[in-house]
Amino acid sequence: MNLSLNQKLGVLAFVLSLIAMVISVSYSKQTVIENEITVLELAKAIRSREKVLLIDVRDQESFWEFHIPTASSIPLSEIPYADLETQIPLVIYSGDDSLATKAYSIILNRRISNVALLKGGVHDWYERILYPKIPFELAEQNKTLASEIKEIAEFFGGKINRTEDETSLDYYRDTNSKRIQTKRETPLVRMGC
Repeated sequence: MNLSLNQKLGVLAFVLSLIAMVISVSYSKQTVIENEITVLELAKAIRSREKVLLIDVRDQESFWEFHIPTASSIPLSEIPYADLETQIPLVIYSGDDSLATKAYSIILNRRISNVALLKGGVHDWYERILYPKIPFELAEQNKTLASEIKEIAEFFGGKINRTEDETSLDYYRDTNSKRIQTKRETPLVRMGC
């Protein structure tokens, strides 16, 4: 069977599009995060001096501008070769969850299973632990929670910000919900320390 030049080019285009589709599907698979920790859970662990290896996978410059207390800097490019302590829990974070998710996947591929991803990364830490928003008016059932949040913020050198938003405590109450963490537009700067 003789094919014309147009037919050959059509077959070639079809084969190339199939190959491209297979490649895009294989690279677009998302890492399934089996173990996550919220910034509130991490703050409580650090405050109670629980053993945890906290790893910041952002670049060195970002790490030195602002990082979570007790964190070690191991940029994403060094994660595959890093000598990681496997006897204590590892918590991975970045500015948002994208770099941390890649590091999490790399660590799991190294057969290290006691690793968790910090949901929301350093941005959630900044907004939820250092400078949390607490409503001006508190219902009786929220006073204990608000007091605990204030205490944690002060422990880490932060302070609470008052808000009219009565739902601002929902984050701390509902630790199992899937929240979308948005990328922060302004730089992280520790205030008052």
